[in-house]
Amino acid sequence: QKAESPDADQAAIKEYKDLIVQYPRSRAAVLARYRLGNHYFSRHEFDAAILAYKDFLSESPADSDLVTLAYHALGACHEAKKNFKEAIESLEMAMKTSTASSFEALNYISIARVHEAMNSPQKAVEFYQKALGKITDPLMTLFLKRKISVL
Repeated sequence: QKAESPDADQAAIKEYKDLIVQYPRSRAAVLARYRLGNHYFSRHEFDAAILAYKDFLSESPADSDLVTLAYHALGACHEAKKNFKEAIESLEMAMKTSTASSFEALNYISIARVHEAMNSPQKAVEFYQKALGKITDPLMTLFLKRKISVL
């Protein structure tokens, strides 16, 4: 079976759930909660993904890089559900974590995209400009400058 097949994905979800039940306080279970959220997200099961990410956040050490990514993923889930206020709140939480500086550009771009979806072009430009100040990739720099120019 391919890793991308629905059967393999369902099997992975079952294995993660079993691991969490059998070893709920283990580091492996904490990571399984995060990965479970990722599987649900890739299947567009956003409510289940939100629950998995929140479960991960309640168990994870605060200094884990994955905390920032889990808040970012929560924002993406809410954005996909068009719950823009919750998306912004989650992305703002991602910006407040101890490892946030490693992911600033990613979070700024996501916040800008949500503001675009909310039809707030001025706020979108503000966050795209913040991202521009953090980006070192020349292609992404061009992309962001283009986004700013059309807003």
